[in-house]
Amino acid sequence: DFYDFWESRQIGYVGKLKWTSRLAQQVSECKHWTHFVDEDWIIEGIVLFYKASTWHKTRRVAVIRKMQRYADDHPLLELDTFWQYEAMVTTESWEAIDVWRFYNQRCCMENYI
Repeated sequence: DFYDFWESRQIGYVGKLKWTSRLAQQVSECKHWTHFVDEDWIIEGIVLFYKASTWHKTRRVAVIRKMQRYADDHPLLELDTFWQYEAMVTTESWEAIDVWRFYNQRCCMENYI
């Protein structure tokens, strides 16, 4: 209902999604991640269309995965246990990294709300 309200008024949004096994399964099927440069972290992102079990329609979801950079981290890239995942639902057409950065600049506001 929350997303429907904003969409009906054509108000753009970015919101954090709970990382569920259903979402993780769909993300695990994605093979073509975009690699973003960072000094201390390996950051990759994708955008997919996902329908949560409580939604009546499919929505755009940006997913970021990151892991700390190690001296020789190439063998670790294949091991899913080292990745930390974050997913954000959005109406914006931005790249995954831009959705993630936008959200993380404002995420502490949820604590005040």
